[in-house]
Amino acid sequence: MVYVAAERLGCAPVTIYKRAKISKAVQDEIDKQRGKMVDIAELKFYQAIQNGEPWAIAMMLKTVGKGRGYVEKQIIDNQVSGEMTVYHANLDPDARAAIEEAERIIADRAASPGV
Repeated sequence: MVYVAAERLGCAPVTIYKRAKISKAVQDEIDKQRGKMVDIAELKFYQAIQNGEPWAIAMMLKTVGKGRGYVEKQIIDNQVSGEMTVYHANLDPDARAAIEEAERIIADRAASPGV
């Protein structure tokens, strides 16, 4: 939280970054504080998974679980006509609907140039 520290010290954040380049102690403190924030975030994330939060479960599977096949895939079929078709696999229904709506809007605009 370099910006918060700079405000409290009455200096610019760049001053702290410059100091960290020449002072191992300053860089070590920045690293320590960021590490603590990551630990806290991971704890909250773990709690969300334990509470059955769908977003947390999905994120965990898409990142840590990707080695087990939990990935979002896009299969692109580039046909001879130059038209491209994109198939979205493993998306939740809301995400799929949003992508399909965006694709409809793009297709409509392409069909009506100058609008």
